[in-house]
This record gives sequence, C-alpha cells and structure tokens, in this order.
Amino acid sequence: MKNKAAVFAPIPTNSFESKVLMAFVVSVLVAIGLAATSWKMATSSAEADQKLRHTRDMLDAIGSIRMNTLSIEYDTQGYRFTGDTARLTARDQAMAARKAAIVTLTSLSADHAAQNERLTLLQAVLQERMAIAKHVEELVKTQGSQAAADYARTAPLQQTRERVYQILGEMEAIEKARLEDNRLAQSSARARTVGMDAAVALLLLLVLFATYYLIRRQLQLTRAGQLALANSEESLSITLQSIGDAVVATDTAARITRMNAVAERLTGWPADEARGRLIEEVFHIVHETTRAPAVIPVTEVLASGEVRELANHTMLIARDGSERPIADSAAPIHNADGHIQGVVLVFRDVTREHQAEKVIREQHSQLEQRVEERTRLFRESEVRYRTVFMTSPEAIILTRL
Repeated sequence: MKNKAAVFAPIPTNSFESKVLMAFVVSVLVAIGLAATSWKMATSSAEADQKLRHTRDMLDAIGSIRMNTLSIEYDTQGYRFTGDTARLTARDQAMAARKAAIVTLTSLSADHAAQNERLTLLQAVLQERMAIAKHVEELVKTQGSQAAADYARTAPLQQTRERVYQILGEMEAIEKARLEDNRLAQSSARARTVGMDAAVALLLLLVLFATYYLIRRQLQLTRAGQLALANSEESLSITLQSIGDAVVATDTAARITRMNAVAERLTGWPADEARGRLIEEVFHIVHETTRAPAVIPVTEVLASGEVRELANHTMLIARDGSERPIADSAAPIHNADGHIQGVVLVFRDVTREHQAEKVIREQHSQLEQRVEERTRLFRESEVRYRTVFMTSPEAIILTRL
C-alpha cells in the first residue's frame, strides 16, 4: 500500500491548568491580604490595648497618690495628737509609696502636656504640705502638741488639701475620658478585625468552593475523556486489526508502539514482545538477490518528514528465519500541531505476485521459443518448396484467382 499517512490528534484540553493557577494566585493574594490585614489589625488592637493599659496605669498611679496622701494626712494628725512615733514610721512609708507613684505617673504622662502641667502643680502643692508636716513634727518634738496644733490652725492645710484633690480629680477625669476613648478604640479595632476575618474567611471559602467545583468538573471531563480515549483506542485497535496489510507504528526514536495481527504473522514477533523495540530488531529486510541489508525507510521518514517506499526485490526475514518478498511504504505521523511524533510502516507479502510474475515470464519465454520454432520450420518449408519448384523438369505456371 502506498502514500499512507496518519495524524494522531491529541484529546483537546481546556484551560484547567490556567484556572488552577489563577485559583492558586487568588489564594496566595488572599493569604497575603489576610496576613497584612491581620498584622495591621493586630497592630491596631495591640496599640489600643497598650493605650488602655497605659490609661489604667495612669489611673492606678493617681489613685495611689490619692490614697497615700490621705494616709500621710491621717498619720501626721495622729502623731500631732498623740506624739506616737509609730505614726511617723507609717507616714514615711506612705510618703515613699506616694513618691514612687509620682515617679510612675511622671513616666506615664511624658507624652501628655496637660497632665505634665498638672503633675508639676501637684508636686509643688505636695512639697508645700510636706514642709507644713515637717514643721508640725518639729514643733511636737520641741514645744509639744499644743504648739503644733496652734501652728496647724494658721497653716494653709485646708487650701493645699483642696488644691491637691482638685488637681488629682482633674487628672483622673482626663484619664477616665481617655479610658473611655481607648475602650471604644479597642472595641472598634476588634470589630474591624472580626469583620475583616469574616470577609477573608468568606472569600477563602468562595475560592475553595470554586477550586472544588473546577477540580470536580475537570475530573468529570477527565473521566469522559478517558472513556472517549478508551473507545477511540478500541476502535483504532479494531480498525488496525482489520487492515489486510501489515501495519507497524513507531515513535520518534524508531521504537515500535503498535502492530497489527498481519504484522505479527509476517515478522513472527508478538506485539507485546515487539513493543518498545527498535524497528530494525523486528523488521529485518535484505536485498532479494545480493542478500545485503536493505535500508528501512523509517529513519528516512523521521529525517525528511516525507513518504518513503522500499526498494524493489526486498526480502523480509521473519523471526523464525522464513523469508518472503514484501513491498511497503512508510509515512510520518503528525500531531495536531503538525509535528512528527512517529512513523507508520505498511507492508504486504508479495509472494503470490512474484510467483505470478515468474509464471508470466516463463510462459512468455515458452511462447517466444514456439514462435521462433514455427518461424524456423516455415522458413525451412519455404526453402524446400522453392527448391522443388525451381528444379522441376515440368513446366509449372502459378496463377492467382
């Protein structure tokens, strides 16, 4: 058979890979967005929490100053009335605790000008009260409780006390307002975080659902494609086995990929054993007369991409050593893109044709011999006739009708 070509078209593919890649990119972007948003929300929440703790620490420090101031006043009055030095010890402890609270408050209010200003005023008033308390202590020790009481009545104790609590009240009011603002900011940050987390989670669910749908649809298409491929493979196998000529297909490395039953019978190689072998291992051909190895056209077809035929007088030597003359052709196998992906070799046993040609040649030779013999006999008969005619003693006249 001549001029046979085959084109193996792959099963059409959809844009599944691009869709999966897009889903992956979207997931990565969502993850990056989630990370960035989470970081920002966490930062905002942490800032809100820090501000809230800062305000609470400020209120605790103000409360400690208030409580220790009351304790100092109580212990100072107790010492003035009773002269008990234990009250002085308790007062000194309260003064140390108040000083530590003032240091803490000073550090906490470093970035708040209004509180710094009030804290400066508070320290000045407390210094004034400390001076009064020290003088009362000295009077009790040197002149007695009455002298200390007389001095206390003339000292600005009431005014400084009111001023201290006024400043503390103002500072506390400011911090309580800031505390409420910080609580609102913290709640707002948490609400934004929860909302953003919910939105991102919903988006991720949508991406996952879309990916699941895409993969499920691709699996369905794959199963359908596999079924179609199996049907196509079965149809191709049936068609291949139904061809009367021997058919061998190879890949681009000249290794056998397919054989039909006729090719198995002529070469003596079962398809399962021949598959994967080089074509020259199975398809062994020589010149009928010279016995020189014949050129297998598969390599030429792979190199040129054109149809090639076997030379005349080619003999196929089967696996069992039997020989038979064959005629064949080889054609390239193209894919959908037009690239060569193999060769199909089609050949047939021409023993009968050769026998018929031999008989015809023999009969022709016999016919030529008969014609030559008849011609020779005719010529000999003519010579004899002429000799008799010319040598006859009688008169002979020949006429035409």
